[in-house]
Amino acid sequence: DLIAQGDYSAQVQPRSDKDALGNALFLMTQSLREAGDVCDAIAAGDYSVEINLKSDRDALGKALSTMTKNLRDSTNISLRED
Repeated sequence: DLIAQGDYSAQVQPRSDKDALGNALFLMTQSLREAGDVCDAIAAGDYSVEINLKSDRDALGKALSTMTKNLRDSTNISLRED
């Protein structure tokens, strides 16, 4: 329930190596925590943060990567105009 509400601090513990759902949930929450850390850095003005895509289908990672690139470009243009 916490994860669905956006609280990714919950520690998911798979019951075994064969616990496919538990392992998937563990990896998903870990990935969401990392995305949250990246968002915190971007919100603090750090546009140099590196986005590591989880796969070629990583929609959230691609969006974050595009956003940081656009923010970097906008910042560079603004600095040149000053």
